[in-house]
Amino acid sequence: MKKLLGIVVLGLIFCNTSFASDIKIKRIECKIYSDKRFYNKFFIISENQKDAKLYRAFGWYGWNIVDLKIKKTLNYIQFSKGNKWKYEINRSDGTFYDYEHTNYIGSCFKMEDNFDPEVFLSENVKKHIADKEKSNKF
Repeated sequence: MKKLLGIVVLGLIFCNTSFASDIKIKRIECKIYSDKRFYNKFFIISENQKDAKLYRAFGWYGWNIVDLKIKKTLNYIQFSKGNKWKYEINRSDGTFYDYEHTNYIGSCFKMEDNFDPEVFLSENVKKHIADKEKSNKF
């Protein structure tokens, strides 16, 4: 009886992921707390839907690309680095949860097809650095 109960419980745990459908939008932009697009998070999901690249700014003078693993369920797309969940997108309404920064909540939408987050972030960082160098007194 205990074995049967164990099989049922394990089946219920894994059934949520077994019914997860393909990710419909593979270029996702998420806005958290700022009106400046520079601070949005840009996710590009691989064709195999197991990995993603996150393009993000940190401060005015830097940006980076983070490789993430994906777990997709019927309700969420979850992004992790190592063993820790970093981000989660609600598949029905696009609500974005940023667990890396104390549970910021935002919204996600489809990124334009011709938009290149790497070029966008790089150009903005260069501009911010140039503006700062001009404004420095010493």
